[in-house]
Amino acid sequence: MPVSFHSHSGLYCQHAHGNLDEVLHRVKDLKFLVFGFSEHIPRLLPSELYPEEIELNYTPDTLTQMYNNFISKARTLQSQTFQQIATGEKNLPVLLVGLETEYTTTESLNLVQTIRQQYDLDYIVGSVHHVLEIPIDYSTEMYLDAAKKSYQHITSQGMDLEYVPPPVEYSGSVSGSWSVEIEALFICYFDAQFTMLKILKPEVVGHFDLIRIFNPTHNISAKVWERIKRNTAFIVEYGGLVELNSRAYKKGLPDAYPFRDIVKVMKEMNVKFTICDDSHGPNDIAMHYDKLYGYLEEMQIDTIHYLTVDDEYLKNYTTGSLPYKNIIVKQLDDVSNHQFWKQII
Repeated sequence: MPVSFHSHSGLYCQHAHGNLDEVLHRVKDLKFLVFGFSEHIPRLLPSELYPEEIELNYTPDTLTQMYNNFISKARTLQSQTFQQIATGEKNLPVLLVGLETEYTTTESLNLVQTIRQQYDLDYIVGSVHHVLEIPIDYSTEMYLDAAKKSYQHITSQGMDLEYVPPPVEYSGSVSGSWSVEIEALFICYFDAQFTMLKILKPEVVGHFDLIRIFNPTHNISAKVWERIKRNTAFIVEYGGLVELNSRAYKKGLPDAYPFRDIVKVMKEMNVKFTICDDSHGPNDIAMHYDKLYGYLEEMQIDTIHYLTVDDEYLKNYTTGSLPYKNIIVKQLDDVSNHQFWKQII
């Protein structure tokens, strides 16, 4: 299925590579149907900068300027591509422009809303990369720091962290270890995700169970499953799409995000899935989509949903008509037989 709504590039993200022109060139080569530019929003505080940003003497103002530059370039490429589509050129991707969220503090969620309104963005990818203001996907050390802080936070509230097995239908999905600090981390992560979902209602929910990145075998307790189902029910209620994120394979994980135990429950709850590569440059476009194809087959997911622009709008597109509001959701059935996969698998 030739879509992805989750991407980064080297000029605007220090752990990515390449530029948007190179990304678009690769997207065209692979004949994507829709592709989304979704750079991270700026972080607000010097304490939120990553080590590589500190080494480059970046400040929060630097990140803000980088995002502004990203929007300018992405909208230019979008406009050029829409003009080509309007004049009848074939096999071009519909380009969407958005952002990927950061949730460190309430102010960071407010910033998402401000930026979305300021730039009239097409969509947002709702992700959580921090728990109690500590990054959980940067390093094992930070992950464990977040776990310790989560334990302190949970126990200060008087919550009992004794392991409670999940209902029988959810047990045995991941056989592994369990620790009280990691349990606290999982609880805090899914609670933070719920806050983000309620406030932002993102069109695409990014790497739903990213918290498994450094501990994929943590046994999911009844307490955590309650939160997973609560979050999933809310996504279904407001109509969000959950991405099946192939970047998990690059991290050596056994499944895409979300893992199969969660996907099984989400299917039962009628979640609408999309697929994303979470690419960090042109070389990552459709990265591990061959494995994702197999995952779709294993999980018996035959239908994918995706964001796009109304056909009439594209036919009548004229320079200067951006920004716009008519982003729609379409459905593609019989996904495994789409011709896109022939160049991937």
